[in-house]
Amino acid sequence: MKGVNPVISERTELVIIGAGGHAKVVIETACAMGYQTIWVFDDNPEGSKPLGYHIQGTCEQAIEATNKAAYFVAIGANAVRLRLLNALIERKKSLATLVHPSAVVSPSAKIGKASLVVAKAVINADASLGLGCIVNTAATVDHDCVVADGAHIAPGANLCGGVTVGKETLIGAGSAILPQKKIGDKCIVGAGSTVISDIPEGHSAVGSPAKIMIKN
Repeated sequence: MKGVNPVISERTELVIIGAGGHAKVVIETACAMGYQTIWVFDDNPEGSKPLGYHIQGTCEQAIEATNKAAYFVAIGANAVRLRLLNALIERKKSLATLVHPSAVVSPSAKIGKASLVVAKAVINADASLGLGCIVNTAATVDHDCVVADGAHIAPGANLCGGVTVGKETLIGAGSAILPQKKIGDKCIVGAGSTVISDIPEGHSAVGSPAKIMIKN
């Protein structure tokens, strides 16, 4: 239901922080999971209304609100998303984890709180996602991968078996990470890249095979 009433009272409702393009994907995933009442907050209340949902107030107002709703941070910027999630955790808010019904998730996989697994994504056996991760449209995380807090696996990216992805790292759209490779914290892998060697913390890698660039 697309509501304009700012009162949030039921645990079955979902509060979404962020109203950009990523929020549209989050909203549709939540609706596909059966959420019927969704409230959207953003620091630009006069900005766009994602999929027609009215913005109820600022991000801080959402965090400070007294309610029993579940929360989800729909912000693509990894560091910002984690900062807001930690603020919600400090205030003991309930965090939703969203997995689209068309995603394939192994029963042995572990999906961290406040993570998003989008349509057609695959999370295979014994893979692990941390807090606030994004596995975007049709991305794959194969067996025994470990994806740390706040990382984003962009649309169509593929992590082969045993890959480690560090905190707040972005794996670009359509890229491929070969088995057992380790990608450090706060790295960026460019779209369409093929990673055949480890990438140290804070570096970017681009190309096929990927070349490690200067530190971010």
